[in-house]
Amino acid sequence: MQNVAPEVIEVEQRAKGAGLTMASILAEVGVAQSTWWRWRKGGVEPRLSTLREVAHALDRRIAAPETVVARRAANTAPQGEAA
Repeated sequence: MQNVAPEVIEVEQRAKGAGLTMASILAEVGVAQSTWWRWRKGGVEPRLSTLREVAHALDRRIAAPETVVARRAANTAPQGEAA
């Protein structure tokens, strides 16, 4: 594996921590999942502007009230019940 931009790893970890999928974030900004995986594997260095777009989309989703409410509901639902 080649060197991976640390920002790629950071964005991925933040999305996972927020309970969001990279697929949904990437779709929002029009970046193909295959492009993300090339960045992730270190085969291609992302353009800073594109990586910023992905990070900003993640920030918006994390800050969105419906995301916060959904995460809280998922974390407080009684076991065996869907939130």
